[in-house]
Amino acid sequence: MITKFGKRFLTEHISGIQSMSNREIAFGIDTGKAISTVSGNGTLVTFTTSSAHGLYAGDKVSIYGVTPTAYNLTNVSVNTVPTTTTFTVANTTTTSYVSGGSVIADTDTRLGFEFYRAPVSIGAPSIDATVTPNKYYIVYKTTIPQEIAATVNEVALYPGSKTVFSNFDSKFISDFEDTLIWSDSNGINPVSISSSSPENITPRLGTYMLKSTASSSSTKEYFAKLTSLNISGYSVNDSLTLAYYKADNNLQSIKIRFYSSDTAYYEATLVNNPSAGTGHKIVSTTLSDMLLNPVSSPDATNISKISIVVTAKSSGETNAYFDGLRINDEDTFDPSYGMIAKSIFSTSLSKTAGKQVDVEYKMEMTF
Repeated sequence: MITKFGKRFLTEHISGIQSMSNREIAFGIDTGKAISTVSGNGTLVTFTTSSAHGLYAGDKVSIYGVTPTAYNLTNVSVNTVPTTTTFTVANTTTTSYVSGGSVIADTDTRLGFEFYRAPVSIGAPSIDATVTPNKYYIVYKTTIPQEIAATVNEVALYPGSKTVFSNFDSKFISDFEDTLIWSDSNGINPVSISSSSPENITPRLGTYMLKSTASSSSTKEYFAKLTSLNISGYSVNDSLTLAYYKADNNLQSIKIRFYSSDTAYYEATLVNNPSAGTGHKIVSTTLSDMLLNPVSSPDATNISKISIVVTAKSSGETNAYFDGLRINDEDTFDPSYGMIAKSIFSTSLSKTAGKQVDVEYKMEMTF
């Protein structure tokens, strides 16, 4: 999927306005916006997403991972948007929906949860003359180094350099790998789990996850000290994204706090009374409520520690497992820098530590 930014950027590149001598490939763990149901009436297919899709009529979308595969579509236009969680495309398929599916759009501006970028080492054209009409591609190659471990589900192409620079760019806050830097109010460290732990949960980011357990109707908070984090330049339009594993249906909420002292903090609610079901989750929220409703006047220029706060329902104990936390700059515009193209892997790439992996990203050029 070439994004709207990518279409403009590539047009300007061909015209000689934009340079593309350096490029980067970004990798992420998200699987796209989840599809919950699909139905076709012979003229239109209606897709229902599990959360608000943010689409408008005329946007381009690609659909992956649906069973039956007849509903998997590439670079098709949105016909109508009946609700915030439904959209239609012109298609004659009427087969009964079975399961699965995710959607990406040309309006996307970033990966769902990026964890690594690498420079493109080789870029080359590729033409498939075995089909009519011929298909034209550009193949980009890069390498994920041996120290990286992750389940790669998404990939994107970016220009290699920016023209607008900021200290408040998108960045990682924590990968929860080292649980020794986290502790509760009594100084006790949380449990660290891996794919070989009895929980039988495989981290999607790194090798370890942080386990937080809250008993029925109670809250558990773990803290991590920071040298100093300045969030004063982020706006209410920017966002926090959390990757975690939901192990049961007793979870009430997950909150992230940014402390400048023991009593002054900003608080963001990323999970609140989630729907039933378990598994890996990626959730986001804007910084609006957090920045507009501080507790005891925190100093945004000097955040000295962060915490994760897990609250259980009255129905019983809950366990949550944390994979990664990042902050996203959503509203800084750079006319020469942005996500050019994005894809979701049909099969996850399991990248283990200890060996490097070469990746080729094949981008189709549609004329």
